[in-house]
Formats: sequence, C-alpha cells, structure tokens
Amino acid sequence: MSIPDQLAKNIKNAVHRDLDPGPWSVNLRVGSALILGGMLSLFLCGQFGFGYSRFASGLHHYVHVEHGSTLCMVVCGFSFVLIPIILLRILTRPLMFRKIVRSKKMMLFIWLAVAEFLLTFRGSYLPSPVDATTWFVVAMGTLWGASVLIDRMSKYFYRVDVTI
Repeated sequence: MSIPDQLAKNIKNAVHRDLDPGPWSVNLRVGSALILGGMLSLFLCGQFGFGYSRFASGLHHYVHVEHGSTLCMVVCGFSFVLIPIILLRILTRPLMFRKIVRSKKMMLFIWLAVAEFLLTFRGSYLPSPVDATTWFVVAMGTLWGASVLIDRMSKYFYRVDVTI
C-alpha cells in the first residue's frame, strides 16, 4: 500500500515549514510570546520599578529593599522570561519550537535585549550596569534552561502516531 502523492507532499511541506521557518514567522511568534508573556509577567512581578498590579509593585519593592538589587534582578529576570517561553511553546508546533530555541539564539537575544531596554526606561528604577547585566544573563539562562526542559517534556504530551 503506497501513500497518496498529495498526502506525502503535505507532510513534507509541513515538516519543511517547521524545520525551516521563515524569519517573519519566527519574529512574529517570538515577538508575540515576549510581548504577551512579558505583559502577563508584569502582573506578577514588577520589573525595574514598574508593574501592572499592586502585588507586582509590592513584590518588586520588597525584594529590592529587603534583599538588595542583585537578588531583585535575578528574580525579575527569571520571572519575566518564564511566561513568554511557555507561550512560545503554545504558539508553535514541537519541531518549530525546537528549531527556534536551538538555532535562533541571536534572534531571541535581540528580542530580550529590546525588552530589557524598553522596561528599563519605562520603570522608575534605572539599574546599574551590573544589575542590568545580571537581569539579562539570568533572563537568557532561564530562556535557555526552560526551553530545553519544555522541549524534552514535549514528548510526553504530544505523540504523533502514524500508521500506514
């Protein structure tokens, strides 16, 4: 029994689209995830003195005053990236997610740098270069670590069963 030509072509195109996504597609997905997820994270934890809720501003102020700016930057960098990486996984198929987090690191780096730049000038707290670097390094580390963890866990939630 052979596979119909149209079905084989459709499968090949879908796999090709996932393994070689265009720059517009990747930027749209990464940007959407970072903007939406970043805004959601601002309800939970304020960034650089800016948050969308009293809880977020209070948490940011408490950590900053009680534990210092370095720990505050660690908490902020971690919390800001966690929701967007989960949203990115929701917005992409497993192969495309893997391709983005494994081979589009420079694009992720640029998006995160732009986000930090915008947050820094929107917030009421202008961080020192060390604090800004700490935030960025923790955010990139969280982005990488969470994406690897989510990628590895995907096989337990998404199974493709092809029977011929």
